[in-house]
Amino acid sequence: MIAKIIALLKKLELIASLTKACTLIKEDENIRYLELSPEQRRRSSKANYFKTSTSYFKQAQKTCLYTLKRFKNFKGRGIVYYILAFNAKEFRQIDNAKKYFDFIKTLNIHQYKSFISFNRNL
Repeated sequence: MIAKIIALLKKLELIASLTKACTLIKEDENIRYLELSPEQRRRSSKANYFKTSTSYFKQAQKTCLYTLKRFKNFKGRGIVYYILAFNAKEFRQIDNAKKYFDFIKTLNIHQYKSFISFNRNL
């Protein structure tokens, strides 16, 4: 039981680290992209400038989904769904973000309270 809790905490810490790294890297990539002249931006592929943050985003999303699958009875699932929704919104996957935000609303009251307390700490 203790080992499972420790594994869950490690996963949550990993998710938080990946999400923070993703955000910081994306800001840096965005600055570098905007420093290009409009002509260079038109000729280049935007995806090439955001490769690193996109890979961190994908890794964070996979880790969130794995955590939800592995720890099915985790009472703070709303936190993980919020991270999924927030990341999807940041990377313009509006349909996925809406799906995850809508799912948060269906959580039972205990899970919703854990989500609210997590959200206040952001």
